[in-house]
Amino acid sequence: MNAHPPRPLSAGNALARAASALAANPLVALFAIALFAAVNVPLHFIGESMDAAPSAANSQAALVKLILTPFGAYLGVTAVIGPLFSALAVYAVLSTQGAAGSLYGGLNYALSRYGKMFLWYFVVQVSVQVGLQLIVLPGILFFQMYAFVVPVLCLEKEEWPLARSKRLTQGIRRTIFLL
Repeated sequence: MNAHPPRPLSAGNALARAASALAANPLVALFAIALFAAVNVPLHFIGESMDAAPSAANSQAALVKLILTPFGAYLGVTAVIGPLFSALAVYAVLSTQGAAGSLYGGLNYALSRYGKMFLWYFVVQVSVQVGLQLIVLPGILFFQMYAFVVPVLCLEKEEWPLARSKRLTQGIRRTIFLL
């Protein structure tokens, strides 16, 4: 049994634990950062080039296309790469509690959970991104409610991970917002 009582969850406490997980698994962290950059940097430049391109017609349809094309590209790429990135983060935290992690172990962990995570991760991303695009507040609320979907999918055999995440975040949404 653990001699120390668990520390209360706070924004600083969570950031310190995340930093120690990254420091304990530098190869996993560097791979996850490289994966994130490899996806988001090209999307950023595509979005910038679309903003700079002159519109053939200053119509409402051109404006909708200008907004939705980068949004759709971002959602598509995030849905494919996001579950891998998120599962690597869970692996990094888990490996600080036991044997040291490895890049091979992290990739194996992430890929073995990818099929189970893909649909739920996509649902969360769509709800958060649509909420942020339409009105900011719903996106923030969805982000807070679904903050634990990835750990639930990785660590538990839960039939409805969105509902489980909603229950887990019930009293700590302010802390999640601060993070």
